[in-house]
Amino acid sequence: AGALLRAGYNPLYVLGPAELERGLDQNALMPKEQPGGGAVPVVTPANHGELAHLLRRARLVIGNDSGPLHLAALHGAPVLALFGPAPAGAWCPHGAAALPSPLACAPCSATLRTLGCGWGHGNGSPHGGKDRNATADPDETSPCMAAITEREVLCNILKLLEIPDKEREWERQP
Repeated sequence: AGALLRAGYNPLYVLGPAELERGLDQNALMPKEQPGGGAVPVVTPANHGELAHLLRRARLVIGNDSGPLHLAALHGAPVLALFGPAPAGAWCPHGAAALPSPLACAPCSATLRTLGCGWGHGNGSPHGGKDRNATADPDETSPCMAAITEREVLCNILKLLEIPDKEREWERQP
């Protein structure tokens, strides 16, 4: 988001009920060391209609494999879908660009019920249950998602939006 702000774009974080219920610190989303204290707006749509409206107006939607990401693709928004433990070939929305984890062990799950590395959320339980295999704090990012670098995301953004090569300019900025 910080690199997009520096390049003159207007990124927007869209949070849903799950993020709010988990107590996500919205300040943690803000890019560090922004010139002029620039902040990325955070919105929490009240209903499906508001979310759909935001997604239809987006120039590009970037996110993990989630309901809103699939909704964005359904509404025809350009989508960059980030994949870690789940196989992009099976779960990427039609027409979306997939950016899979570069880790050799990814993807490691077809159902997300069991992850090869035993990482948190009750070893991958989508319901957040703990079991004997849970090895990480469920609020931490999975290793396979953390391995997707900002640079990889920015390079994909450049391609998808057909922006002239500005990545060097973005790299020099904090």
